[in-house]
Formats: sequence, structure tokens, C-alpha cells
Amino acid sequence: MKRQSLAELELWILGTYSKQAMFILEVGTGHSTNVLAKALREDGEMTTIDIQEDFSMEKNSRVTYLIGTSIKQSDMILMGDPRFFPSPYKNVPDESIAYGLSEIQEPCDLIRKACEGKKLDFYFGDSGEYCGLAEWNIVKDLIVVGGYIALHDIHYPKSSKNFQVYNEIRKSNNWHIHIKTGTIAGFVIAEKLK
Repeated sequence: MKRQSLAELELWILGTYSKQAMFILEVGTGHSTNVLAKALREDGEMTTIDIQEDFSMEKNSRVTYLIGTSIKQSDMILMGDPRFFPSPYKNVPDESIAYGLSEIQEPCDLIRKACEGKKLDFYFGDSGEYCGLAEWNIVKDLIVVGGYIALHDIHYPKSSKNFQVYNEIRKSNNWHIHIKTGTIAGFVIAEKLK
């Protein structure tokens, strides 16, 4: 039997946990988009958001693909805020915004737009280096009790994407961590309890 790589295992976990969701929201497209789309319930919906279109991705007619920024300008954690952490990578798309050198362009605030009138019961966050905490500040209140959050890149300094979000989840009584991998980047799935 061929041994799965950890990346393949994380994708399998993502697909397994998302199978009962009625509405899946993903921020940051990639292999995960295909996995989530295949796991989507017959009566479910999925929206995926990315800053630019990935033309190599196979499209699914039941998935809504939004191109733009997941948050609005006032959501961004800017340099000078005590919650700001610099990314170990340079020239990432959201870097100049986080450093106050440019502003978010339209279309933006796509998380709120995608969730309008829907019950968010599965969220997967794998977006820009500086957007993870800002996105969390939005989705933590939108995810229904019993819903799940899955995050990639939770280990700093490998990435600054979601390590603060993971720390908030693990310290909170409102969430139960089901799975956390020990890969270099790290991956976690947690359920909202209250």
C-alpha cells in the first residue's frame, strides 16, 4: 500500500469533515477547492474566494467562484497594531496593504457578501499572509454552533497566515479541536461549541 504524504492526508481530512456541511466557504483556492467541491452534499452550497483566478483548477457548477479580496480595508490588521506580525515572506499580495502602503481594491468584503442569508457551517481558511486574523474576526461570529473551521498554515514562523487564529481557538472554551497535524505548516479542524 502506498503511504499518503501529509498534504494528501490533510486534504482527505478536509474532505471528510466537510461532508455534512450545508454551506462551505473557502478563502484561498487550490487543491482544497477540488476536494471540498467533491465532498459537497447533494443539497449543499460552496463559495470559494481568491485574489486572482486559478485557470488550472477544474470548475464545478455547484461552486460559486469569487475573485477579489475576502475582507474590507477596515478589517485589515495594520502594522502598529499589537496583533500585527510580519510575514516571513516578501512581496505577498496583501503585504503593502498591511504596511499601510496601499488600500484594498474592489471587489472586496467578499466573506460577508458570500455569507449573506446563509448559515455558515464549514469554513476553510488558507488565504494571504496578512488576512488570516482579519478573516477570523469576521467568520468566528458567522459560523453556526456545531459548524467547523479548518485552517492551514498555523505554525509561525513558517507562515503568519493563521497561527494567531489557531492560538485563539485553542485557548477558547467556544471551540473543540478535533484534529491538528504536525506538518511544518500545520493544519487544524475545530468545531464551534457555543
